[in-house]
Amino acid sequence: MATYAKLFSLLGVGVGLSELHHTVLLVLAIGVSTLVSAWRSVRTRRIWPVGFAVLGASLVIAGHVRGELHALEWAGVLTLLGSGVVEHVRLRKLAARAATA
Repeated sequence: MATYAKLFSLLGVGVGLSELHHTVLLVLAIGVSTLVSAWRSVRTRRIWPVGFAVLGASLVIAGHVRGELHALEWAGVLTLLGSGVVEHVRLRKLAARAATA
């Protein structure tokens, strides 16, 4: 729950969640991230998007289960965000090359 509170506080938003709601939100976020990355891996025929999604999700889950390992959760979140940004930038560059060719 602390991870979401930190992320929302960066945006200036305060939200109170029960532990059940937090767990549901965490499972949904990790599931969606992994599914989108798997779709990208199939579409681009590259394994790294789903690999980084599984790595990031594993770090988030491990940090969450261990309780006080917030750095591990943050490492997972940053892994997920970073790999998503890299994939997005890569796809934009490919689209720009295809448009000019």
